[in-house]
Amino acid sequence: MPDAQPYSPEDDIPAVAVLDGLPHGLCLFRPDGRLRFANRAARLLAPDDRELCNIASRWGGNDEALALIRAGEAPPAREACFALGNGNWQWLRVSFTAWRDAQGQVAGLLASFGPSPLIEADGSDRQRHVQAMQHLAAIVESSDDAILTKDLTSTITTWNKGAERLFGYSAAEAVGRSVTMLIPPDMPDEEPSILARIRRGEAISHYETTRRRKDGSLVEISLSVSPVRDAWGVIVGASKIARDITDRRRAEEGQRLLMREMNHRVKNLFSLVSGMISLSLPYAESAQALGLAMQARLGALARAHDLTMPLPGTTRAVQMPTTLRELMQAVFAAYDHGMPSNRISLQGEDPPLAASSVTAFALLLHEFATNAAKYGGLSVPHGYVLVETAFEGEDFTLTWRERGGPELEGAPIRQGFGRFLTQATVQGQLGGRIEWDWQPEGAVIHLSIPRERLLG
Repeated sequence: MPDAQPYSPEDDIPAVAVLDGLPHGLCLFRPDGRLRFANRAARLLAPDDRELCNIASRWGGNDEALALIRAGEAPPAREACFALGNGNWQWLRVSFTAWRDAQGQVAGLLASFGPSPLIEADGSDRQRHVQAMQHLAAIVESSDDAILTKDLTSTITTWNKGAERLFGYSAAEAVGRSVTMLIPPDMPDEEPSILARIRRGEAISHYETTRRRKDGSLVEISLSVSPVRDAWGVIVGASKIARDITDRRRAEEGQRLLMREMNHRVKNLFSLVSGMISLSLPYAESAQALGLAMQARLGALARAHDLTMPLPGTTRAVQMPTTLRELMQAVFAAYDHGMPSNRISLQGEDPPLAASSVTAFALLLHEFATNAAKYGGLSVPHGYVLVETAFEGEDFTLTWRERGGPELEGAPIRQGFGRFLTQATVQGQLGGRIEWDWQPEGAVIHLSIPRERLLG
């Protein structure tokens, strides 16, 4: 004789008609929690199978109720306010009984639920509670933050407009799927860790992490996770609030870069000043001469520094590189007083200068101009300087040509610190070559440096 099969109302047409005629919802669940049957009243309350299973499981259905029934106890009926699929909130009363097979063995769970009977004494309180829940739902839906809830299997149960904007999934696409769809593949342990803490009743506040959008792009977020409890204090899931912190992270990274750059520049400036003082001492004719020379050199560096620093609220140093012409105008400003504007001119290329090369070029141009003002083309009213530039293969060339000044009788007998400083700057910092040609009509300086040192 074949084994008795568990009773199913779907095998009995009259039974189905009777169950569909009941005013309360009635659902049959298999021992594993899967829905076996739902009558018409249940479908009117929650047309989706997932919602029906959620109604039962929220009140300790399935596993807890089955355990009580097998122990010979009847699970207590429970009442709570529940969000239905149509967005409305309603008080439901849920009760559980055993579904037994022909041999009397528990083969599943029968859940009966429907609107809770309103008692005059507390009907107004329940109505206020429903209104408060509806108000809260409206706040959640209109929030700019992404707010979602999930059950203890990581299945998404609610999904607001903020989540749609942040992650790219609509509510219809997200609800019912695992929240792990948002977690990058290289972070497989994060969701189990969060769930373990939620099951212990812990809340996670302002946890910064990364999530993956629908289009595959990654977004930096600040995440808060809190346990969700039912009316009896049982943890049934978690709520998550996510906020996009991409702009904040970019601002912080920009600030860190600026601080590193400032630290680097300050250290370089201290080293440069110390080196210039040490090297200038043997060439100084007097303390006053040393002080004046140092003041002039530091002034040139300060003007070059102004060109490379971004203005408040801008990123000028990144978006608008200093050009050679701009640097010349800044450095030569000290020699413009009482001079025609065309005494120093640039012909040829006007390349942008990398931040790493601006200081070096400022020192070079200052030394060239200082010597021209003392002994060469800028030392007399009608003298001038012509700067010619060009790119030649992988090199950038600059020719400084002085004209109209005193006639020269050859190279200077004594080489000062300025000559030493320019040669050390070109060969050491810029990796280039420099040559002087002392022509009778004026000094000519030939400078050649690699293109990559110039442009960065």
